[in-house]
Amino acid sequence: KDAAPAAHIGMVEADWDMYLNYKAGGKYDAVTKDQVMKEADTITLGDITLKFYATPGHTLGVLSIAFTVLDNGTPHSAFILGGAGLNFAGVKQSELFVSSMERVKALPGIEVNLPNHPMMGEVFERAEKLKTRKPGDPHPFVDSAAFYKWIDQLLYDGNRKLRMERDRAGK
Repeated sequence: KDAAPAAHIGMVEADWDMYLNYKAGGKYDAVTKDQVMKEADTITLGDITLKFYATPGHTLGVLSIAFTVLDNGTPHSAFILGGAGLNFAGVKQSELFVSSMERVKALPGIEVNLPNHPMMGEVFERAEKLKTRKPGDPHPFVDSAAFYKWIDQLLYDGNRKLRMERDRAGK
């Protein structure tokens, strides 16, 4: 209800369904169904094009976003992982999470991790380094190895959760 008049809200169908079910329960009332996003959809904002990836797991409708950022004119491939949390239950959702992390890991050349929660991906630590960055120093957020190491950790944790969920389900 406080969004700019021209703003749109986009979610994949599964998250619209989840949201509308919460809304019907009286928990949320501010948004009506707007834009349904799908795998590989893009939105262009000025000179930046956002490419969306369906990466279900944390919720069934997680969207992640790839786009280019610039550091003094040098382009770098950035990625926002839409859902890294393992606070869900069930074999199917755990399988989706693992599959999504495998897909993200296979994306080539991601250099900048911009996680959706700042406590992930060493955002605070990198921000501190950025404050003292001198001309010619590497940008502390441009760190491809750290991005893929984080995805490897999420994949490891996701596989551990999947084994636990399968044991719980007797599978």
